[in-house]
Amino acid sequence: SETTSETIRWFLLFMAQHQDIQQRCYEAIDRVIGRDAEVTMEDRPQLDYLEACIMEVLRLAPPAPLNLAHSVERDTYV
Repeated sequence: SETTSETIRWFLLFMAQHQDIQQRCYEAIDRVIGRDAEVTMEDRPQLDYLEACIMEVLRLAPPAPLNLAHSVERDTYV
């Protein structure tokens, strides 16, 4: 849950700094969902711009930036 709350905080910060992008996200949600409904997982495929914005936040501010890169120590054959 810590990583989720951290990602949401970063998302809100970036949206406050980039109000043009915030407006485009709002327009996408308004166009797909409307103003009276709630967003559900079924709506996700239609909200590609919003998903791209979330992915960009994860790229710019990863929730666990100190994780070491994953690599194998020796060759592995399957």
